[in-house]
Amino acid sequence: MEAIVSFLILFSAYFLGFLALVQLGVRPIRKLVLDPNTQRKVFISNHLKIIVLSLILALATTSVYYWLFL
Repeated sequence: MEAIVSFLILFSAYFLGFLALVQLGVRPIRKLVLDPNTQRKVFISNHLKIIVLSLILALATTSVYYWLFL
């Protein structure tokens, strides 16, 4: 149980750190564009890309840490 809690604490710290670093490299954008099919204005953003990339990096580094040190 302690290992799971320490993994989650370490993962959350790594996730927040990587989220800050990824946002420096991939600037968050939100554009209002016209959809050619429906002629409506829609927002396009890359926020999901930033969050997924941060999650993958945090999961990878936390897993490597646990594999090496436990």
